Amino acid sequence: MGVAMADFAQDGHPGIFVANDNARNLLLRNRGKGFAEVGLEAGVAFNGDGRNISGMGADFGDIDGDGRPDIVMTGLKNETYEVFLNRGGGEFDDGSASTGLLGPSREWSGWGCGLVDLDNDGWLDLFVAAGGLEDQDLQPNRIFHNHSGHFEDVSNTVGRDFGHAALHRGVVFADFDHDGRIDAAVTAINSPIELWWNRSPRESAARHWIQLRLTGRKSNRSAIGAVVQCRTGAKTQSRTVSGSVGYASSSDLTVHFGLGEATRATIEVRWPSGRVQILGEVAVDQRLNLLEPAGG
Repeated sequence: MGVAMADFAQDGHPGIFVANDNARNLLLRNRGKGFAEVGLEAGVAFNGDGRNISGMGADFGDIDGDGRPDIVMTGLKNETYEVFLNRGGGEFDDGSASTGLLGPSREWSGWGCGLVDLDNDGWLDLFVAAGGLEDQDLQPNRIFHNHSGHFEDVSNTVGRDFGHAALHRGVVFADFDHDGRIDAAVTAINSPIELWWNRSPRESAARHWIQLRLTGRKSNRSAIGAVVQCRTGAKTQSRTVSGSVGYASSSDLTVHFGLGEATRATIEVRWPSGRVQILGEVAVDQRLNLLEPAGG
């Protein structure tokens, strides 16, 4: 139901996580010579109780700030959402309880989802398109704010209109109005598309950001599979360029980093071709277009 991609083993070869509906999840590791399914060995095939759930949406992102891409997966009501924390070397631990997502997610059927920094503090928040299976179970979308690796459901405080209930399904993310804040577009069965403008405070020293759009030459033109690192002081963030996000959705390929109080950033891109491009310090609060270098 959900497919997500990232270099989860951090060996230069992006792999794939597959969220399955009432079957064990799959983790396809790429060692450069094709894929091997390693879900059981890696610890992501089942939830923390060793059971299947109705896996719907999935996304990769560094939830706990250790520089490694973790996995989040949504499920249906009374199943809870799942978090698999990356412990390095391609192995994961169940983190649904330790990240605080276990309890607050239990009453919501989650479909599309995405790990995105909604308030530009440098931590990836979780947006979930929520909705039941039938018209009798309309549900509002959910936002779980990431406080240094711990999620808090703030859905009831992000705006009066956000409580609109529907049979939500897919969600995609982009800075639609180019104001440095990530917005969301959500689909719902038999309902219009919802466009949620991000109005988080930006008149603050702690709300900086940077965005990058990559174009490959030797690599594929969309730069899918490229890994972008952003360093600010002691903090390093990493993203894999991928359009696959959540459930039944394809999102913007622009890479977004929330930077908090940092006013300068250093960018490194590892292109799918293997080429590495390093930018010196760049100013924040801007969108950069990067072309893959022609040389070595």
